[in-house]
Amino acid sequence: MKLFSQLLTITFLVFALNSFAQSDEFKTKAKPKTDTTAKKKGGILGGLIQTDILDNIKNAKKTIKDVKEDIKNNKEEFKRLKGEAGDLSADLGLKIGKSKKKGKVKKKPKDEYENIKFELRIGEYGSGTRSTVEEINVLRNPDEAEPSIYAKEIWWYDPKLRRVTNVPRKDKDYGEICHGPYKKYINDELVEEGSFYVGVKDGRWETYNQEYILLSKEKYHEGFLSDSRISYYDKEEKKIKEVIPVRFNKVTGDYRSFYNAGQLKEEGKFDDSVKVGRWREYHQFGTG
Repeated sequence: MKLFSQLLTITFLVFALNSFAQSDEFKTKAKPKTDTTAKKKGGILGGLIQTDILDNIKNAKKTIKDVKEDIKNNKEEFKRLKGEAGDLSADLGLKIGKSKKKGKVKKKPKDEYENIKFELRIGEYGSGTRSTVEEINVLRNPDEAEPSIYAKEIWWYDPKLRRVTNVPRKDKDYGEICHGPYKKYINDELVEEGSFYVGVKDGRWETYNQEYILLSKEKYHEGFLSDSRISYYDKEEKKIKEVIPVRFNKVTGDYRSFYNAGQLKEEGKFDDSVKVGRWREYHQFGTG
């Protein structure tokens, strides 16, 4: 009896729910989410594709089409810019080429030093391990330049001795004035190198031992140490009044002073600003 009552209650509830679901108040007016607009029976894929998905697909296709169009336009623009860049590069290259051609530095002649021509002489003397070879350059045209009247020593090539010397020449027509690069070898090893300017040392001079280890290095300017303090009588700096030697920021070396006409007035040696050895003064027109 109790079981029958329970079955009756369940039947009543099912009937009541079914009636409520079919009533007008329960029905919704919302648009169905599935595609019901297709003409074919069952819609697209039987109505399984939702309307909002179809809209997204359409928008995506439109976006892809727009992107392709942009790519096409960009390719054409890139092609145009590339052509302009190529023309500009070619034009720029031509201009640079012309500029280089105009600005090309003229090479210095190999047979000139300070715009004065020279020619090579080879000096040889000594024997055995003291066999000496000198590569000497001399003035090609002796009339082109003359040694400075202010020079303490003049270097020249003695063709009889076949070597360079700085002893005073008794005959000015004998020997050849050194000018240009100079190298000295002993037993085939370089031991000294530098340059001469019309008979005086110029530029950097270096000496080495026979293991090619640097022994000394000096820098000259037309016969004087390059750091020397030189004073002049004239504004053009042609007439030297005094030469104070400076080596490694110290007053060291040969001191010389001159009269206005170029005659030697006084000479001596300094060692770290101290006068050493014999100093001599000269009269303008005779020895002192």
